[in-house]
Amino acid sequence: MEVNIEHMPVSLEHDGLKDAVVCVNYVSDYNVRYISQNILAAINSNNDNPFVEIPTKDKSVANESLSYKDSNDKILMANPIYRILVSEDCVTFNFTKKYPGWNSYSNLINIVLNSIGQVKLQGVYLQYMSCFENTDIFKALDGTIKLNQLPNFNGSVFNFSCNCNKKDEPIAEATIKLTNNKQIQNSSVSIIEVAIAGKIGDYHLEECLQLLSECHKFEKHLFFLLLSEEFINTLNPHYE
Repeated sequence: MEVNIEHMPVSLEHDGLKDAVVCVNYVSDYNVRYISQNILAAINSNNDNPFVEIPTKDKSVANESLSYKDSNDKILMANPIYRILVSEDCVTFNFTKKYPGWNSYSNLINIVLNSIGQVKLQGVYLQYMSCFENTDIFKALDGTIKLNQLPNFNGSVFNFSCNCNKKDEPIAEATIKLTNNKQIQNSSVSIIEVAIAGKIGDYHLEECLQLLSECHKFEKHLFFLLLSEEFINTLNPHYE
């Protein structure tokens, strides 16, 4: 099937999404707790679902300086919709229960990145994972993708990689992993994982957000390019 990138579904009622991980890498002289405080203040401004901060390890020194990197702490912030993990070299996002859609998700990421202006942004990474019960995912495939290398096939697991080009220049690399009929308790689950790694470099905020947007478009395009129109229709697609 030739997927029309301009007429892909906006959403799927049965998208099977279990993860929508977005990671933004950065370099900073400021430590995790200082950065997380700035993030928390920004995302809780006029928010009906306030985030709470959850340290991933005990803070033994409460009055330690927050101005310079002197801790390997990680701070988890969560509300009923999202989770944000701040570590010493990246900020990682995911949803909590149900994927809110890219517009809402990217708006949160934009607010977070705008709140940490003291850092140097260096790249983005996305990994979306969808699970479908009692589905032979290999029978649902119908796409043509130019690969970087020969695919790796090991029984029920099939994975491969390809370049994501813009104006014939690679700006990211995609890795796709398909797991067919994995036994989980009393049912079988097929898993589609699409990961997009943006080109590493130093980015201004707007450049980083643009790269993130492009990587998300690639992820969505590849997901729909893999699957047959017949299978996509079983997921109840919604168009604008």
